Amino acid sequence: AAAASPATAAAGTAAGTAAAASPAPLAASSGRPAAAMPTAAAAASAQERMDAYEAAELSTAELTEPLPTSLAGFRRHRLYCLESQLTSTQVLRPRGPVVGRFRGEAVFPRSCVQELRTERGWLRAEGRRVAPGAEPVRT
Repeated sequence: AAAASPATAAAGTAAGTAAAASPAPLAASSGRPAAAMPTAAAAASAQERMDAYEAAELSTAELTEPLPTSLAGFRRHRLYCLESQLTSTQVLRPRGPVVGRFRGEAVFPRSCVQELRTERGWLRAEGRRVAPGAEPVRT
């Protein structure tokens, strides 16, 4: 590489001191240069990317989570359930795929669990009425 002449080096030094004499304008609250401040759109975009990354990571972790090793582990588990652990107001519908076995009992995905309500329960919770002639799932 060629060496810079003394005149060129002096010109660069003079330009450097001129740039140092007039610093970039600073943002009011952070003390960072205004050009380096993220805009609201850029910050929102970065947050959306981070949220998407975290959601993908969590869903991957859920898919690789093993079955619980104890009966108590199935109670209120967010992914898996045993039919014997369902309450009187829950039913497996549709009777989904068996994802495994625990002590000879079939393990179902929690997404197949449906909450049951009475006529009054539907009216209070959802503001809906049961259709005339509708058959109950469980009596």
